[in-house]
Order: sequence, then C-alpha cells, then structure tokens
Amino acid sequence: MTQITSEHDELEENLLAPLQKSAGHVIVDTLVAHGIKRAHVVPGESFLDVLDGLHGSPIETVVCRHEGGATYMAEADGKMNQRPGIAMVTRGPGAANAHVGLHTAWQDSTPMVLFVGLIPFAHRDREAFQEFDIKAWFDTGAKRVMVLDHAERASEIVAEALFAAMNGRPGPVVIGLPEDIIRQQIPAELHPPIPVATGGMTTVDSEALAAALADAGKPLFVTGGNDWTQEGADQFTQWLEKHNIPAAAEWRTQGTVPFDSPSYVGPIGYGRPRPTYDLLEETDLLIFVGTVPGDVITDGFLCRQDWTKKNFLVTIDPSLRGRSGPCRTRSSPSRTCSSGIWRELNSRSRTSGKHGRHECAANRNPLLPCPQRRRQPARPGWTP
Repeated sequence: MTQITSEHDELEENLLAPLQKSAGHVIVDTLVAHGIKRAHVVPGESFLDVLDGLHGSPIETVVCRHEGGATYMAEADGKMNQRPGIAMVTRGPGAANAHVGLHTAWQDSTPMVLFVGLIPFAHRDREAFQEFDIKAWFDTGAKRVMVLDHAERASEIVAEALFAAMNGRPGPVVIGLPEDIIRQQIPAELHPPIPVATGGMTTVDSEALAAALADAGKPLFVTGGNDWTQEGADQFTQWLEKHNIPAAAEWRTQGTVPFDSPSYVGPIGYGRPRPTYDLLEETDLLIFVGTVPGDVITDGFLCRQDWTKKNFLVTIDPSLRGRSGPCRTRSSPSRTCSSGIWRELNSRSRTSGKHGRHECAANRNPLLPCPQRRRQPARPGWTP
C-alpha cells in the first residue's frame, strides 16, 4: 500500500511540474508567440537545437545559400512588416558574412534580430574552432548584442531583443546562442511581448509646427523611415494636397506620398535631379518626417548646413543620430506616422495670415505642385 501511494504521489508531482523543453525549442516557441511568421536561415551545427524547433513549427523557414542573402532578406522582411525580420547564421565565417545585411538594417533603421550560433560555453576563451567575440564584432552596428549564457532566460532574451529592435528608432539586435546552452532543458514558460511606446506630438510641438507652416512662404516636407502605415501615408498625402504643400522622399523610401500626387516633387538621393537639390536650399521651412538631414539627403553634409535655415525634425529617435545642419525644433511622432499628427495640425493650422492658405510655391519653381497642374506627366529628364 505504501509503495502504491508513493508511485501515485510521484505521478501526480510529474503531472503538476511545468513542461520541460530545450532552450532552443523555447526560443522558437517565443518567436511564434510574438507573431514572427518567417525566419531566414543558413543552417549550421552550432544551433541545431533551434533548427530542430523550427521543424514542424508554424514559422516559415527560408533556407538560404549565403548569410549575406539571409540577412538582406530578413532586413527586407523587417521593412515590409510591423515586426522584426529574423535571420539565423552560424559562428565565425557565417557571422562575418551576415554583417553586410546587419549594416543595412542599422543605416536604414530596420527592425531585425540576428541569431548567431556560438561555440559551447565550456570552450569559451580557449581559442576554440571558429571562436570570436560577438560583442566586439557587432556592438558598434547593432542596437544591442546579447548572449544567452543562462538557458532559463531563453524566452526573456528573445522578448527583449524583439522589443529593442522596435523600440525608439528601429534597428538590428544580435543574439549569441552557445551550442551547449540551447540544448539544456528548461521550463517551457514563455515571456509575453513587451509593449513598444508609440510616441506622439506634444501640444507645444504641434503649435510650433503649425505656426512655422503658417509663416512659411515656401515649405517642403521630406518623408523617410520604414514604419509608415498605409493609413498614415494616405492621410498625410491628403493633408499635403489640401494645403498645397510639396513633399520629397528620402533615398530608398519612395512611395509614402504617391508618385502621381500633385504634392510629390521627387526623390532626394544619389543621382537626384538638380532642381530637387535646389529645393532644399531655396525652401524657407524644411520639415523632416521619419528621418533626419543626414549624409545622402544633404549631398555629403554640404546642403542645408547654414545655421540660419529653419529645419523642423519629426522623428521617434531622441538622439537624432545622423543629423546634420540646423535643428530649430524636434518632436516625437507616432512610430507609424499616423493620422494623429495631421489631425492635430488641421485643428491648429491657420487658414488666413501672411499668405492666406499656404502659398503655392510652384509659382516660382515649376517642379513644385499647384492646384492648376494636377497629376500631369513628369517633365523630361526627371524620373520620380
């Protein structure tokens, strides 16, 4: 009777104990729970347990031939969706090959998480085969570099990485996965998603922008960034057209304002037409939304550097990384550049004053839009 009772208690204890899984499988489960749909992978022996977890999971595993291609694909995935792109590579040469895509995500502010298989924890600092210092390699080109040294933190580390990639100015995050750590059995409890603050314009910021627009005779918006929603882009375009205000697009971010909109004046990047370059110097108010006046926009930090110029920066990044030239005012918008900004400005914009409604600067520059010239073909030599 005592033996039967003991066996029953042991069975009940096992049933009540939390489900155990390997840390590698918990990593995959956390990605699924956080809405990740796809992973771009170059398989390697250093993270086999994660690959085993991907097999049969709802995550689409895209097997790539080169780590550069895997990170480029993950970077593109992060651009197109409101969640980080995922790439997985092995140690040493695999991590080195992945660096080019990580650099693109850093410079384009694209949310991405790169998982890198590492040598076993027990072999660290012994010059093991393909050993390298992951933080020394990636720390200057990623928002965070984390190493999973404690298996029980697997889900927490993944949740923190996804949050860091999206929080503030988006960018890449790197997670190192020691080969022996991800095989350890841990409780299969998953860390919930960490909410990302979306920001917003303060009353002071919106009043300052509305006043600057009302006083400007030749304003110009420059759009950039990857985190626009379709709704936000549509309402921004409607707002521009309503007030007869032109907008240009930052390099590699065309499409926020449609090419056929009467407010769209063209891209500002390499190979730009000279009239588009001239607009940056001629405008008396330049408003950057989702970007800053950096290297490419300013043609190598040459254009718009006069400290008497009026630049208004609307960006989620408090550090203004990459900014050059004057900055009269900086505000923090919704991360999706949503309609709230334009509703706020609509409620504060003056319809009378120095120029009545915002003056149509096309009267002085034929590239700028005006109501009488809606959706006409592009001029010869100018390709939007």
